[in-house]
Amino acid sequence: DVVTRPLGITLRADQKEWQADMKSAYEQLVREGVFARIKAKWFGKTVALKDWQKYFSYIVAGAVLVLLFILAITFWNYQLKKRVRRVTRDLHDSERKYRDLIESSSDMIFLVDRQGCIELCNKSGKAAFADKGMDDLGEPALFGLVPVGQKDRMKTFLGKVFEYGASQEDFTFERNTPPHREVDIIASLITWDGLDNSLACCFARDVTERRQLENELINSERLAGMGKLAASVAHEINNPLGIIQANAEVLLSAKVLPEYQSFLQAILRNAERASKITHGLLTTAKPSSFEPEEVDMAQVVEEALDFLAPRLRDVDLSFRKVTKPQITVGDVNLLQQAVINLVLNAFDSLEDCQKKSIEIRFCETPAQPIIRLVVQDSGKGIPRANLGRIFNPFFTTGKGNGYGMGLFITQRIIERHGGVIYVESEAGVGTEMFVELPHVDEETELTQTAGV
Repeated sequence: DVVTRPLGITLRADQKEWQADMKSAYEQLVREGVFARIKAKWFGKTVALKDWQKYFSYIVAGAVLVLLFILAITFWNYQLKKRVRRVTRDLHDSERKYRDLIESSSDMIFLVDRQGCIELCNKSGKAAFADKGMDDLGEPALFGLVPVGQKDRMKTFLGKVFEYGASQEDFTFERNTPPHREVDIIASLITWDGLDNSLACCFARDVTERRQLENELINSERLAGMGKLAASVAHEINNPLGIIQANAEVLLSAKVLPEYQSFLQAILRNAERASKITHGLLTTAKPSSFEPEEVDMAQVVEEALDFLAPRLRDVDLSFRKVTKPQITVGDVNLLQQAVINLVLNAFDSLEDCQKKSIEIRFCETPAQPIIRLVVQDSGKGIPRANLGRIFNPFFTTGKGNGYGMGLFITQRIIERHGGVIYVESEAGVGTEMFVELPHVDEETELTQTAGV
């Protein structure tokens, strides 16, 4: 139960002004409702604020802190993403640079497992496999690049890499279109984190041209030594040649039997030719030239075949004679030597062949002022891999009884006369040697000189 207590204020009777002021103040409190609220508060009727009104300042402060925290997290996340994008871009640029560096390398770069399977290779390496028609790099493709005789050596090479960590070896990479490529392979072992299997990183460098230059340098040194030896031999041969020539002339002047005169003339003619050859060997170190003279190549061929007739007796020889002279300018002895070398080269290719035939012919070239001589044989032919090497010194496809100088000397002679020589051949079918020399008409002025 609510206990009420009266409320009163006592003033003296003479305090009129205070009474008037109190009355005026009370009326104002009543008008403004303050009195009613005080009364309600005084008599137990509480007038309380709501909870949110009590803690409004705290709520506002907390909201501000949460907002600041969210803004901080958002800014940190933005900076982190920006940094990740920058690092990713840098990694991408770095990867692209290294990839471009590897892809643009002229060396063949392979990643190979222990079985020879190619896991990864650059453009140069893919080109090597594409040439062999191999598209699946997962197979033991590395062994498919080398000849059969080098497969065991390739297995040994990979074994050394995985056992000792590195190795180096020279191999031949076969191609569908010769020439094949000589390569120098350097390999080292790579172990990947998190992977059980290691890989061999192989760098294969094409050293074909370097080997050719080395061989040419060796051949040049051999040619230099051979030139000195040939000069000394030529000097010593001149004396017996002079004796042979003198005795042949004596016999011819003695009017021997007519049936022997042709033989003596052949001896004298070839002794003179041999003397000119030895003289040429002695003067190769000096700049040389010859006086131009008209030479009928048809007659040169006939004389060369007469000279070689005893050696070609078991060969089906065919020479298509021409009615029109094949006139060029040059040295008749050198041109005859070139023809003899071509015919003997064709004869050597007939060894172990059942059908032995040599055909010599001149081809008509009405549109060009050239003489085209063809020497064709039915021999064993020349493999495509060797077509570009047959004119190199000391290169021979025979059984070892030749020195590989015939075609080299022939090419030098033909080029000295302003001509060209080339070959068309197929293994097992035969060979055609083509010689092209400048053709001289009767009205052409003979003013050509040539030097070595």
